[in-house]
Amino acid sequence: MAKDKLKKVVGRHFVSQFLNGNLYSNTEIIKEEYDRIREVNRSVRNIQYYKNKFLECHLNHSDYFKTIDKYLGLLQDPASYEIKYNHELARMDINRVFNNFVISFKALMEHSENMICRSYGKETDQFKAFKRFSSGFYDRLFSYRLFIRLRNYTTHYSQPINLALNANQDRGVELKPFFKKSELLRFKEIKSKLKYDLRAYNDSFPVNPLMTDIKTFLDLYYANMINILWTREGPNIEELLHFFYKYSDEEGLSMSVGIPSSFDGKNLNMDFISLEIPEALIIRRIVDNIT
Repeated sequence: MAKDKLKKVVGRHFVSQFLNGNLYSNTEIIKEEYDRIREVNRSVRNIQYYKNKFLECHLNHSDYFKTIDKYLGLLQDPASYEIKYNHELARMDINRVFNNFVISFKALMEHSENMICRSYGKETDQFKAFKRFSSGFYDRLFSYRLFIRLRNYTTHYSQPINLALNANQDRGVELKPFFKKSELLRFKEIKSKLKYDLRAYNDSFPVNPLMTDIKTFLDLYYANMINILWTREGPNIEELLHFFYKYSDEEGLSMSVGIPSSFDGKNLNMDFISLEIPEALIIRRIVDNIT
């Protein structure tokens, strides 16, 4: 393109398509369409942010059980456990992954509430639906109440998990993570908030059933949050996908919108944003599967 033609495109609006990292096509669009697409693209990022926080929590939950299995495998290998298994290391490592989980769990709960409140407002249907769901499960699920408090316990006080080795005639050696109620109650926040709940438990009580309970809650929570966000963001995401199909004529394309901002005589500088098309398709597929 000649220099005079390049100068003329500065400040105009384009949708650019890329195939395998190479520019595939450039199509000029009007400013109003450009502004609208930038706006609806944010809807994908709103849901994507929540999805990423949930994924972090989910992976940390999975790591907890994987870590137990790792040390259990060492114990059950009679040829190597005396050399490779270190009980104190196992306890510290299991606490490490558990701490990662409770920190990410509390962050997920807090960030979800803050995001909905900030984005939509406390008086919206979305925020009220979120509070009904989260408050209902907080009241019904001890694991929810406990793990929210354990975030501060693990950060400011101590490692909460102890580790027992049990010999079982049918299953062989077992690795049993457990909490000590008397230790937990030394932490002021847990004593003030959970002392009545903890009356139902022995001084030593197992961790794994509570981790299973919270996983069931997290799966429901994820589906509920996606549905809540979709009621507000869904029409924008559908509009973004309509825009993509309008301008795309080839599978495997990525798409950006941008404005040529300047021309220095040799290079045309482009200010552009990538459209979250793959993520939009994933979100819509998730909504289809859970509704």
